[in-house]
This record gives sequence, structure tokens and C-alpha cells, in this order.
Amino acid sequence: MYTVFGSGTCRLLHTLDIGKHKLNSIHTYCGTEFKGVHFLGKQKNSRNHIQFLRHIKGQIDLPDDIKNDFFSVYHKEYDIDKRPSNPDENLKNIKEQFDNCDIYLFEIASIKVQSRNGFYISDENTTDFTQTILTKYELYCDLEEIIRIIGPTKKIIFLNHLRLQQFEGGPVIENREIVYDTIYDIIQKYDNVFQYDPTLMVKNKNDYKQYFGDPWHYKPEGMILNFENIYNLICKIMNGQCVKNENIHTKKTNNTLYDSDDENPDFHRNNLYL
Repeated sequence: MYTVFGSGTCRLLHTLDIGKHKLNSIHTYCGTEFKGVHFLGKQKNSRNHIQFLRHIKGQIDLPDDIKNDFFSVYHKEYDIDKRPSNPDENLKNIKEQFDNCDIYLFEIASIKVQSRNGFYISDENTTDFTQTILTKYELYCDLEEIIRIIGPTKKIIFLNHLRLQQFEGGPVIENREIVYDTIYDIIQKYDNVFQYDPTLMVKNKNDYKQYFGDPWHYKPEGMILNFENIYNLICKIMNGQCVKNENIHTKKTNNTLYDSDDENPDFHRNNLYL
């Protein structure tokens, strides 16, 4: 059984949790109670991943007020505000296993970055932050920094967000295309780095309705299929059988371009978009 570390949103961490019978995942999330394996928090962007990694490596200490808004989660539907109950113990357990992982997964769900007093935080629990939007160059540099921290021989998978235009009638969201393109570019440079595109699950509107509750969340059937796709990719990578570009879409479309979900009335969701 392969040992993996994942950092991302519920789409990745909950997926890893339901596959515990096949993968030894050292950081997962489960359900509205926000439990899981050594769960510390959901992370959306590359800057948060880097801060998380440096904290795991003991390179930086996070002030308590930053921890409260970095290792935190919020479930709007149930109005639940949660921080990890044993963050120090969870961090200790992750540290003990981190360097022995076979593969590392990072979900890049957004290029919007929230910071306060020189640290990065989550925007789910507070409005006390400054927000910036990464350029493609900045994101590329961030991905290279993640690769450097993990190490030149370790296997890494970067996951992009669902690209809605891949099924008929879906919009093109520019920020998601920047993430997709940047990951696509960087995997061409590094032999140990791979890309997973969840859009492979969606071939038409019927697939979308079957596997997704909305543009951000999987249905249970979608979670299961997503895990099987990720697990099969990991097995191929570890067995040296992975062809770089077989797990992603490369076709570009000419649909109407939206700068964000917020500009698309069909998918507006009260600023919960990633």
C-alpha cells in the first residue's frame, strides 16, 4: 500500500479519506464534522501549500491567530465553524511520516491568495485579510518551490480544478485555465511531476449531473470515481507506466470567457467559488 500526503480542498482530502482501504493517506478530511486522518485544514492555493510545507518542515512557526485562520474550515450549508481539535498532535503525526511518503498531491483550486501580517490564511473564516491574484508566472514559480521543498526525486501530482467547458454548454473560467495551463507547462519540465485533471470524469452534461452536486462538490458517486482515477494514476506513476499527458485534457475551446465564476450567473454561488 502506497503512503501519500495530500493538501487541498474537500475534493481531494475527502476523496483520499474514502480510499483508505487502498492508500495510506497521512492527511485526509471526512464529513461535516471535519474529522479525518491527522486533519489540519483545507488549502486552496499554491502559497498556502508552501506555507503548510514549511510549517511541516519546521522552517516557520505560525502565530496562534494565523493558525486559527489557516488551519480552519467552514461549512456554510450547516453553519459549522471548525478548527482541528488536536492540531499539535496532528502536525506531529504528519511530520513523522512526511518524508517517507511515496507520492505527494497538491490541489491548485485557486489563484486568489489571502494574507495577513506576512502570513497566508484561508478566507473561509474571516474577512480580515488582503487578497491578491497570482499571475501565471508567479504560480509557475510557486509550483517550482513546492517541487524544491518536496525534493527532486519524489513523485508529485498537481491537481487542477474542474474545467466546465469540457462538457457541452459549460463556460470557460479564465482563472481555472491559468491553473491548468501552468501545471501542464511545468510537468513537461520535471520527470517526477504529474498532472491530474478531474474533468476527465465529465464527458457530457449527464456525467456532470451524475458526479457533481454543483461546480465545486462531488456527489458520492463522483467521489468514488475520482478516487479510482487518482489511485490508478498513482499506481501507473509508481510502476513507471504513466504517460505524461494521458490523464489530462489538452483541447482548448472558444466558449465565452469568464474571468471568474462570480461573473457567470449560471454558476454564481454566493462567493463560495474557488
